[in-house]
Amino acid sequence: MIDDHEFNYDSKYFDCKMSGWTGLSFEIISGNLLRALQQHGYSRNGVVVDFGCGTGVYCASLLKTGLKVVGIDVSHSALAEAEKKPYDQVILVESDKVPLPSGSVSVLFTTEVLEHIEDDHAAVAEFSRLLEPGGIAILTTTLYFSSINTYLSTAIIQKHSVGFVLLQFFAYLSGYFSTRRQMTFIRRWCYVPLGGHFHGFHIRQLERLFLSNGFEVSQVTPMFIFQPFGVGKWLDRKVLSSAPFKKQLIWTVPMICVWCLNVVLRKFKFTANNIFLVVRRA
Repeated sequence: MIDDHEFNYDSKYFDCKMSGWTGLSFEIISGNLLRALQQHGYSRNGVVVDFGCGTGVYCASLLKTGLKVVGIDVSHSALAEAEKKPYDQVILVESDKVPLPSGSVSVLFTTEVLEHIEDDHAAVAEFSRLLEPGGIAILTTTLYFSSINTYLSTAIIQKHSVGFVLLQFFAYLSGYFSTRRQMTFIRRWCYVPLGGHFHGFHIRQLERLFLSNGFEVSQVTPMFIFQPFGVGKWLDRKVLSSAPFKKQLIWTVPMICVWCLNVVLRKFKFTANNIFLVVRRA
């Protein structure tokens, strides 16, 4: 079980933005972001909000809109770095409400943030309040499929029994049919390892979330930032290549099986780790 006292959200959030995740995901996300800004029209009357801006790695991309860019975050540590970027303004948010007028935002961008907010409906309702009619929200978030890899990595490290692993696998599967069970599984196994995740969404669930808050879905693009199936460094080819020959021999067959499995799984949208979504305020 998790221990919230072991988890300092401000420092972990900052560390996450500065970790290898940004290096792995930046090219894919920024590429999708720039294409979306070109393809989806938006008003030039408002501002661009970088919601959960972290250290400001996407500021330069958002400046290409020609609009003023406002960075918003809950982390003091992250904003100290973001202030060095050419944002028009950076805002520390310590409540559910962003201190900006309703309908004042033309474009809202948020990447890998929604899964960290326990009340996702309230967060999306706030996006709707901030955006002007016709304004667009561009976001990425984590899909539920990635949570099983997180658990399996934990199971290997903590040496869970086969019986316990099977029980948790069935608990994971039940999350496809119950949002409550989904959140229970993620809260138990992903909250600390993934830097404070409360959610891992299904694609349809995410679409319904925005439709119910006055948005129209314009683009849905699953992203395979990681291979669909992989449970840690013990399946990493670079790590294995430096291992003793005996270990390489032992793990050659499992690695071939995992490679074949990933080739198959990439054919299915629900096996993506993350999703890129563009929605328009009605």
